[in-house]
Amino acid sequence: MTGPTEPEAGEEPFEPLYDNLTDWVEHHFAQTYAWKPGSTARWCASWWDHAEAIYRLEALWRTWELYRLEPRLGIASWLRDYLDPQLSQLTSPTGPFASCTEDRHSPVKALLTNQPPEAYLNDL
Repeated sequence: MTGPTEPEAGEEPFEPLYDNLTDWVEHHFAQTYAWKPGSTARWCASWWDHAEAIYRLEALWRTWELYRLEPRLGIASWLRDYLDPQLSQLTSPTGPFASCTEDRHSPVKALLTNQPPEAYLNDL
């Protein structure tokens, strides 16, 4: 099954239900997929300070906005194809919130990188 598509010429413009990612996380995601974070599920109230979390949540929000409009299997497909795999990565004990607890926010630092040698860049 293919996913939903953007409206074609002549169709009504797509209107998202939520204006932005923050609204979707606060009013849909955090309310609907609420669980007690523990040793196996990690969450951080300062989710917006975790680059990987923003990226994953943004992907979830954008796909949710499209799939919610599919009348038959839209949300079921979204749960299976998008939410379930992303949620397991997002809340994993090694995911973006791994160092956070309910009482402590610990932003993840960027990976260290070294500048490649000039010869490497010339071979690209």
